[in-house]
Amino acid sequence: MDHSSSLPRSEIDLLGTIIAQSGDPFPLSSTEQKEKEIIHTNRVKLTDYIHDVTMLFPYLKERHIFSVYDCDVIKGESAAYNKVDKFIDVLFTKGPKAIGAFHEALAKTYPGLF
Repeated sequence: MDHSSSLPRSEIDLLGTIIAQSGDPFPLSSTEQKEKEIIHTNRVKLTDYIHDVTMLFPYLKERHIFSVYDCDVIKGESAAYNKVDKFIDVLFTKGPKAIGAFHEALAKTYPGLF
């Protein structure tokens, strides 16, 4: 895939820093913030449990949470662990609806998790 039209990594990092300093562009409710903290706290467990993160993509694309580009970036990671880790990073940039959609996708795709 040709990424020549995408932003260089340094510019993406700079944008992330600017957003972090200016406040959250997607303020979360207290419930959503708690869910985000649970995901963050259980990040390692999630990377151990989710063997194929790409199974979550169809649901998240259907809900307009992830784009094709987001999925390609995640699939570009070399190891399954790194894919899940990148998935969580991308998920946290997608606003308040993303956490709920992730929960729904997990329930459908990995029902044993709950």
